[in-house]
Amino acid sequence: MNIFPKIKILIITVLAFLIINSTFELNENSHTYQNSDTLEFADHWKYNGIALQDSGYTIWGASPIMDSLGKTHLFAARWPCNLKVDPGWRTHSEIAHYIADKPNGPFRFNQVIGRGKHNSKWNSAGFHNPSISRIDDNYIIVYIANDGSSNHGPNQRIGMLISKSLYGPWKETPDEDEPLLRPPDDSTYWCYNSGCGVNNPTLIKHPNGKYYLY
Repeated sequence: MNIFPKIKILIITVLAFLIINSTFELNENSHTYQNSDTLEFADHWKYNGIALQDSGYTIWGASPIMDSLGKTHLFAARWPCNLKVDPGWRTHSEIAHYIADKPNGPFRFNQVIGRGKHNSKWNSAGFHNPSISRIDDNYIIVYIANDGSSNHGPNQRIGMLISKSLYGPWKETPDEDEPLLRPPDDSTYWCYNSGCGVNNPTLIKHPNGKYYLY
């Protein structure tokens, strides 16, 4: 058996670890990673404690926004903690709205704004990884969901919820029969036959008037 390829891989892995380890050092007191070249902006970031805990739920993928009164609204994916992460997030994840007087919390639960209906539609299950923006006087949340089948993740799609208020009501756009974005059917597209379908969106409006979905 030729072991030289394995030795080469091991050497490369060790060298990569040594390079990364020599570039960053952990400051245990402030919980920040500092670059040896001193990145002034990065040095201001530090761990500030847990902002959100919700008894009985696993929390994932939070997206914050501040209202005109200075309150912070956090939209996060959650699912019952008695379920394992997988398949829990795929089958029972929902988007919950939390509110706090300060950006670092504590956050209070307000309502669930999106969850699967388990009806075999494209967003039958797994409302997950919300991202909120204020665009054109609307609050817009883009998210991922799936049809609840065992063919996950190629069955993943991107949807949109729109509201004039952070407190709702939230409208599905286009609707449960048509997602905002689905994987391409054209095999010439680079993401054709993706293992994750389409995934983890963020929406912005460019100064040129166009909308970009990442």
